[in-house]
Amino acid sequence: MLEQTIERWFDEATMKGVRQGMQQGLEQGLERGLHQGFAKLVALQLQLRFGSVPGWVQDCLRTASEEQLAGWAGAILTATSLADIFGTDGPVH
Repeated sequence: MLEQTIERWFDEATMKGVRQGMQQGLEQGLERGLHQGFAKLVALQLQLRFGSVPGWVQDCLRTASEEQLAGWAGAILTATSLADIFGTDGPVH
């Protein structure tokens, strides 16, 4: 009887940990996917506005925060060059 109770507790604790781990993984995956989608959208906007997007800009987009991406997405509307958006003609961001 005691052995069965201990096994049940262990199984419940294990399943709770598994569920929490899965939930955390799903949330992180969703967040990463949304970030990548936002970066791709900004890249598309840049391409449509200025033509081909250099590798250094793609690197900036890949490593940018949500706030940076949002700022750049807004800046595309009035910018006349990539330098207007990123403040440089090179890989510093």
